[in-house]
Amino acid sequence: MHKPCKQINCRQHDQQQQQQQQQQPTSHKQYHQEWMAVWNNYHCDYMDFTDQQLSQCFQTLKIASIDTRGASISGFMKKYFLTRLANVTMYSPAQNNNDPEAKYVWVKTLHWPHLLWHQSMDAWEATLQKEKRKAHEIVFWITPFFISSERETYLHLGRAMQFMDVAEQVLTPKRISNDQSF
Repeated sequence: MHKPCKQINCRQHDQQQQQQQQQQPTSHKQYHQEWMAVWNNYHCDYMDFTDQQLSQCFQTLKIASIDTRGASISGFMKKYFLTRLANVTMYSPAQNNNDPEAKYVWVKTLHWPHLLWHQSMDAWEATLQKEKRKAHEIVFWITPFFISSERETYLHLGRAMQFMDVAEQVLTPKRISNDQSF
């Protein structure tokens, strides 16, 4: 029995789902090959791009990959990106004469929980000074507001805000951007 879609791009999703059901898929995964998501905040909908829209964007911007760097939380983010981008076509430098303008995106956690707990402010700044961005990279770092920990007691908002202020001062001139979309 067909249940109507309650997400973004519903008309398109419903049509695709009906077509897939007519083809009698053999697994649950075949029903949901298209990522569909929406974020509601204060009665404002943020609609996620479809796989096709993201693929077109990555081709236009020449984005060859998106990956994460960091410690434990980076692994969770990596799984999210793998799921989200499973049906998205990234730009292929190899298919474009080894295009040197291809871009590689990194989303960094900056080891927030671990370093908030273990480092002084001076050590934190020294750690950030070592961060580099190559010309062909687009680098984002996530704020500590994305991160929580029940095991490390120094992970409180006041300390996180102090560390975030230092990160903004050090990383912004290096063109390493704060990404608050998470």
